[in-house]
Amino acid sequence: MRGTLLALVVLISACSSGAAVAPSAWFDAWAADFSAGDHVAMARFYDPLVDVRHATPDHESTQVALYVNSSTSGKGRAWLVEWLATATRVEERHVGPVAVDGTTVLVPVTTPSLNAAALFVIEVPEGRITDQVTLRWRDAHKPGGLPDARLGWLDDLVREHVGERAIATVATGDRTGLGVFVEAGRAPSVVAVLLEPAGDCTDPDALLLSLDGESIRGVRRFSSGDRCPGTLGNGLRDLTIPGNVEDTPTASILVGSQSVTLYNSTPELERFVADALGRFEEAGLEGPDLGRITFAPALACDRRAGLTTRTGTSFDVVVCTDAIASCVPSHEACERFSPTAERGLLHELAHAWIEGRVDESQRSLVLAAAGLTEWTGADQPWHRRGSEFAAETLTWGLLAHPSDPVRL
Repeated sequence: MRGTLLALVVLISACSSGAAVAPSAWFDAWAADFSAGDHVAMARFYDPLVDVRHATPDHESTQVALYVNSSTSGKGRAWLVEWLATATRVEERHVGPVAVDGTTVLVPVTTPSLNAAALFVIEVPEGRITDQVTLRWRDAHKPGGLPDARLGWLDDLVREHVGERAIATVATGDRTGLGVFVEAGRAPSVVAVLLEPAGDCTDPDALLLSLDGESIRGVRRFSSGDRCPGTLGNGLRDLTIPGNVEDTPTASILVGSQSVTLYNSTPELERFVADALGRFEEAGLEGPDLGRITFAPALACDRRAGLTTRTGTSFDVVVCTDAIASCVPSHEACERFSPTAERGLLHELAHAWIEGRVDESQRSLVLAAAGLTEWTGADQPWHRRGSEFAAETLTWGLLAHPSDPVRL
């Protein structure tokens, strides 16, 4: 922390919104937000540093597994929300029977309106998703035909391993096929097989096969979280539906006698805020009057870098970055924060400081110095607003290593 500005950082444990629920109920709530296209609400189910691999856009969900692949990957729930907003549709999605092994969950999801199905391999070690991989449905038929014959070796391998157990049938829209799902890519390393339920909980309900070329390297066995609750790992016995990320405080920073609540923060972002507020102290300025600071994902981040709004006698600040995007060289080795993230946070804090302390006569002086006529206004381009000129100027002065104020 810089100087004595921040006397205390108190972590607040994330609160949950109710009693423990079964994995199926937890993922039903997850799918409801997914179906409604409420991606910011959906973020509550994810760890801030979630690792997402093989995220498949809706427009490719009906393509045959492996041979059409524009799946992408990313880290952080802010990245995930942004990707979901552009790559998925508002569609009704149904969660099939989930299967559990330890804290790993296989979640089959069908989208009848798209005739599509997918299977999510998800890690939920402490009540939020930390790792997610989307597998494609093997029976995602090519138009007018059967699954691609080039994957025949995979079908033979699955049948040989399953033996007499019946593979479950997946039905979605007008399409019906076997419950076999494959990792995207021409050389798959994972295949999941959903099985018809057996009478004994010692028999698995699903298999996750690791591949080495065209042979099986390892097998994990999964049991239904509802049918066989005794098989659940400890991390899934106490699942609760999380509160929305914009309503769940993650830390509180004491600035003098003022408490500022942070949302969607991580230890790195708390240090980020402490560093930025310390710049005001170093410049001989009192800090801005703040109520809360929210990091992405947030509803206010739709096509914005940030937002500052007055709430009574203080200001609420939204900064559209997260620990993944802001840390340099990486979150794993966060030595400093990127110039873009640094400017973004300081810019919003500068707005809060200026709007709380600069009177009309001072605004007139700023406008005259900048050769502008309007302080703000939706009809004014961003670079023609005096409020933005003032915020950029103060930001420039607060930067640890000032650079040219190129944005103006």
